[in-house]
Amino acid sequence: MDGPTELRHFANLVNTHGHTETGEFVFGLGVMARFEELIALNRKQVEQSRWGTPAIIGSAGWLNRQTLPGALKGYAGCLIVDKPRRPDTMKIAQKLEKTVHPLPGHALFDAADVAMEDTALGPYSPPLPSFDLGPLRVAGNQTKKSGMLHAKLALLGAIDYIDRYDPPEIEPGWFFRWSSAWLSSANFTYGADSNIEFGLQSTDPALIDQVLTSLKGAIRISEQWDSDSPDADPQLKEVKFDDQAFVDYFTQQAIDLERGK
Repeated sequence: MDGPTELRHFANLVNTHGHTETGEFVFGLGVMARFEELIALNRKQVEQSRWGTPAIIGSAGWLNRQTLPGALKGYAGCLIVDKPRRPDTMKIAQKLEKTVHPLPGHALFDAADVAMEDTALGPYSPPLPSFDLGPLRVAGNQTKKSGMLHAKLALLGAIDYIDRYDPPEIEPGWFFRWSSAWLSSANFTYGADSNIEFGLQSTDPALIDQVLTSLKGAIRISEQWDSDSPDADPQLKEVKFDDQAFVDYFTQQAIDLERGK
């Protein structure tokens, strides 16, 4: 067959971009470029709202897209990718650390549920220390064992610290406002724009909730991007409770009450 054979020469035949009731659907070449445009649009919307800092959480199998750290400059975020097997992923990680703010871990997880180290809470335990989730984390195996993080998902929105809230019984803390979900076949790579991929952006609240639950699960099994463990070694730990300490505490409380203390 004479003539061009690269897919980019047939972009006019496959590229589609249409709107749905809650967002948009793109198909063809350049899907990741459109995602970066949505990142810029979210930044603009957050700035116009004057509420918080633009935020992102997301996952993909691979990351080597040189333009992504610049697109996310000033964001607070956490991206999770399959455990790195390539030097270019490590280079992007270093760039992300310079351009993207880490996320406060207890903005995503209840302080009584997740900690950075094995913890057994008792009745007199001090509050658990806060922890940050760096802009890039990894999950899975460095070796060729089966299974990898392959889902391409993201949430865009904003994060802010609220010290006064209505109703007043809500304690001060970090709060998210997720505005849209992104589901795609495209990895966070420079080569993705040369592939025929798809991307779905949606503001549907139910879908946002499902993507949030999924990404929190990916973060729960993740590690720091420079982890030296060849196997899956989740860094976040489930907080446990010292049952015997609580039994002793309430037993003593009952004794003291009976004695009239």
